[in-house]
Amino acid sequence: MQFGAGVGAFALAGQAKAAFNGPLGRGMRDGAVGAWHGLDLATSRYLTLPARLNGRPFRAMLDSGASRSVVRHDLALDLDLPYVGAVVATTFTQDMTGTLYRLDDLELDAATFHHVDISSYDLSPVEGMAGTSIPVVLGQDVLRAVDLDVEFGKDRARFLSPYTATGGENFTRIGLQGSSRNFPSVPITLEDHIHDHAIVDLGSDVPLTMSRDFAEHFRMLRDRPVSTSMTYGLEGASVSQIMTLREARIGPFRLANVPTCVIEDWEFAEPLALGWPMLAQFDTRLSLGRNLLLLKADEGRYGQAFPKDRSGLGAQRRSDHILIRHVALNSPAGRAGLKEGDSIVAVDGRAVDTSYPAPGLRLGGQTAGTRLTLTLADGRVVPLVLADYF
Repeated sequence: MQFGAGVGAFALAGQAKAAFNGPLGRGMRDGAVGAWHGLDLATSRYLTLPARLNGRPFRAMLDSGASRSVVRHDLALDLDLPYVGAVVATTFTQDMTGTLYRLDDLELDAATFHHVDISSYDLSPVEGMAGTSIPVVLGQDVLRAVDLDVEFGKDRARFLSPYTATGGENFTRIGLQGSSRNFPSVPITLEDHIHDHAIVDLGSDVPLTMSRDFAEHFRMLRDRPVSTSMTYGLEGASVSQIMTLREARIGPFRLANVPTCVIEDWEFAEPLALGWPMLAQFDTRLSLGRNLLLLKADEGRYGQAFPKDRSGLGAQRRSDHILIRHVALNSPAGRAGLKEGDSIVAVDGRAVDTSYPAPGLRLGGQTAGTRLTLTLADGRVVPLVLADYF
């Protein structure tokens, strides 16, 4: 993805179909504090931290929207993990069937977990659209046994032993509630009059996601620009609507002009989900074990505008071209005549290759008025002027 009219959400709830033995073992000593690790969120779509599976190092994605941790299927086979049974995950729009394996050891800095039952699914749909490898996903089973400390302003995160983070230092404590599907959720107010709960989904890079039924009930698609976006998760890619909410409030904090994705066929009990960009203006501590979200506004970031696509292109990176997968409704890309299936072979006169545009760089997130010159595989040269369209 090099432009931006596409969003990824990796939320799932896993329920084992076969019986399995052994609770999650916890080995992090009281008061232990893990090392800080960089997140590189300027180019990465997901929060990731180092982990070791049966002694082998990987970069693991953090996902409070997954009830059970996940290992990529080919990696489970490579690690020769013992088979436990079948498992079913509920994604935003449908149920997915996977496999349950037994992991001997999962290490996170000062924490070691033994005999972990870990789900396995085909993660290639998410990896292909995100343009990154996702070997491991750490879900609620692990995140309830540790606290997570994220300093978005310093682009870093670490694990703490449970109950280490006290909520001092001017942090605001917000209680988490569990929905009927056991997702942590926070009270949220939209545009000053709509009150509900939103799932805290660190596995999503969408600031706010909502069900279409919820949006229609509160007439939220009226009297504002509405466009389209390609969304993707375990279930694959689909086209959803996208808009900008004037305001969302979490506790005492007001966030303005929130990009919001509206999903058809919503499967979750709560009608809303907030992704990690919703927390990126804060120092954030997530303590699922205590049902607490602790927030402290970052003086340098609080009140900043959310990153937003201004191109209207949902695209997938290839080695020598960028394949257009979606052109957003009423967007600059649509007005420029670009279409799904077009291939971009050069940007501003320079050929696309594995290093250009820089991996993770979101060209569509640049300021309105920025002009890009796109050369297509069919020989057309298309000027694209970025602009707000939703």
